[in-house]
Amino acid sequence: MSTSIITPNMNLIEPTVGQESGPQYALDINSSLTLIDQHDHSPGKGVEITPAGININSSLAFNNNPATGLSYESFIAGSSPTTTIQAISVAPASSINELFYTDSNGTQTQITKNGTVNATAASIPGESYDAGTFIWTQTQSALPTTPANFDIGSITLRPNTAGTTNGVTLTPPSSTVTTFGFPSYSAALTGSLPSANSFLTMSTSGNITASIPVASNYTKSTSCGTFNTSSTSLVPVTNLSITITSLGNPVIISLVPDGTGADSYVGVSNSSGDTINTTTIHVTRNSTTIYNTPLALLVRTGTGINTIGIQVPPTGITIFDAVTAGTYTYTMSMEVDSTDLVGTIQNCSLVAYEL
Repeated sequence: MSTSIITPNMNLIEPTVGQESGPQYALDINSSLTLIDQHDHSPGKGVEITPAGININSSLAFNNNPATGLSYESFIAGSSPTTTIQAISVAPASSINELFYTDSNGTQTQITKNGTVNATAASIPGESYDAGTFIWTQTQSALPTTPANFDIGSITLRPNTAGTTNGVTLTPPSSTVTTFGFPSYSAALTGSLPSANSFLTMSTSGNITASIPVASNYTKSTSCGTFNTSSTSLVPVTNLSITITSLGNPVIISLVPDGTGADSYVGVSNSSGDTINTTTIHVTRNSTTIYNTPLALLVRTGTGINTIGIQVPPTGITIFDAVTAGTYTYTMSMEVDSTDLVGTIQNCSLVAYEL
């Protein structure tokens, strides 16, 4: 019969009480105590400790050894990123918890942001990303929020449409161009947004401004029908008065056919005399005369010649009026120099439009 047994975990010799005698009993006890003294719960030296048997209640040092074989790490979010240098932590940022790294200077850098890698942690100095927009700032400590400058070639602008291949490419000259007396130059956007659609202009120093409004306004009067006068003082022509609000560009005023397709003209006629007679076309802007021109008629009596007249196209009366911004009323009047004359404007309209 055996007087001792061997344990499975540490090969301890356990004497059988009442059976093993003499010095052997003591030797087996001493051997087992030696093994117990050497046990560290590694394989063959005691039962291996499970997580249920561990209570980590303070920082656990790895003594400069790596933690290997991890499936993953799970962090508990603190109220703010850790101040421990060269450490990774999780803390609130925006509306969710994010991953941070605290470097050897104690600087805390956010690594993740809203489900993606935070571009602030990228290798490009001064570059960051927020809500679909990349942002570049100067990296000098005195200029942390000052936008950076770019020295770049062509740029392609694309619409914010997923998978699009459409784009507009802005390309500088292919070689050095001497402009404004310099081998290279800067073009600078200056001023504020215009109050109306405007042309872009560039000064000789490279300043780009929207200083010239794009005129899109015009006005046209109704037809004068058949207007006749034998008055020797100015008489306003029926319906030929219009009002336009200028953005500050020159205004063109013109007599035009009324669009009905009927005969349209300016004329004068006389049935007697052997003289030169005239009718005068007169245009005012807010009661100030800006146009005054005669239409002359040479009348000679003779056998079979009792009435004579002249007719000219209406578009021959076109006026360029350089004005500043404002509202202006243009009115056309007519007079003749003799009561035996008849001045006529037929089937015409007055038009004003801004350049």
